[in-house]
Amino acid sequence: MLTNKQIANGLITGALSVEPLTDKQIQLTGIDLTLGNEFTVTSLKEGETFVRPYNFEDSKKVIATKSSGTYMLSPGSFVLAHTKEVVRLDNQHCARLNGKSTLARHGVQVHMTADNIHPGWDGTIVLEITNVGNYPILLEENMPIASISFTKLSEPVDLDKYCSKYQGQQGAQIAK
Repeated sequence: MLTNKQIANGLITGALSVEPLTDKQIQLTGIDLTLGNEFTVTSLKEGETFVRPYNFEDSKKVIATKSSGTYMLSPGSFVLAHTKEVVRLDNQHCARLNGKSTLARHGVQVHMTADNIHPGWDGTIVLEITNVGNYPILLEENMPIASISFTKLSEPVDLDKYCSKYQGQQGAQIAK
């Protein structure tokens, strides 16, 4: 895991990029990320009863309702959101997304399982936010939402073989 000095160096050399970024966001072993302005709630179209997540045709069964600015996250609910920051990694670094302790203590989880960010990534990070707490939580654009830590790999990876269907995403994208 990189230290704040190594992160700062990576930002200077271009191995890592997080934009926009203030000095205040750089922590001892990571960078604090803030919440973007788009929220997406998904539901099934009328008459549909299920979705097979990896069946492309089933994605047509989903309705995505978007809103912006703020979102009231009710207990037991789920919303897709995104970081304000665009994250870019070279071919020798990967990153891991972590929730913020303050939010966790209110019952908010910012990612379900998708916490690994591969070398070569370029885009905003979609957050799978759930409220497992007992009261509604107001999510507001620009609030601290997660932190990202970085690791330098033992050798560079071959980015020609990188084919993420979410590469370059902007905003709160639904599953493809």
